[in-house]
Amino acid sequence: LVKLLVDEKTLWPGGKYVLTNIIVRTDFLKEHPDVVKKFLAGQVAANDHGPLGEDIAIMPLALWAASRARVPLVATVHCSLGHTLVGHDTRSPVLRAAGGPVQASLLRSADAVLVLSDRIADKLVASGVPGSRVRVVPLGIELDPDLPHPRPGSMDGRRSIVYAGRLVREKGVRELVAAFGALTTADVGLVVVGDGPDRATLETAARGLISGHRIR
Repeated sequence: LVKLLVDEKTLWPGGKYVLTNIIVRTDFLKEHPDVVKKFLAGQVAANDHGPLGEDIAIMPLALWAASRARVPLVATVHCSLGHTLVGHDTRSPVLRAAGGPVQASLLRSADAVLVLSDRIADKLVASGVPGSRVRVVPLGIELDPDLPHPRPGSMDGRRSIVYAGRLVREKGVRELVAAFGALTTADVGLVVVGDGPDRATLETAARGLISGHRIR
């Protein structure tokens, strides 16, 4: 049983919701309104062309803005176009071929680069990013053990593995579903939260598993 818990588009007026929040200090906005305006224009253009376009469109603007404002540039790498991008459509090879070198060059110019894993850190250092500027900051949620954390009503009482993110090939959700199917523990469920081009493929894969009824 593959069950849709909630479609985020139904929670927002007109089905439109925020992709990126940009926070600017008031004094910076007053001193550099042109920088903020161009940065916002670049962000809108990047969103119009999909999430992976952000690295190409935004980073040159960010580098220019940091130089103009004389402030450090800190870059966060969630998807390395040259190292972790997996082709899942006709656009991916172009992004990797054209965007990979651009991203690598800009990251070498950044004052600090934040990554999610040691693997990406090693690859960036090998590509020429100074190791002294690279910091590994794993994603995680620190829960207060003294506070209750009630489950959503849509989840049952069993222990659950939860994935939240875009359903695209490079996220490895196919491998997650396949690995879950190999589990022999019957009291564990898998909850997948998100949407994307890989959704139909994942739903089909889940239906083909004996444990598919424990995937939502």
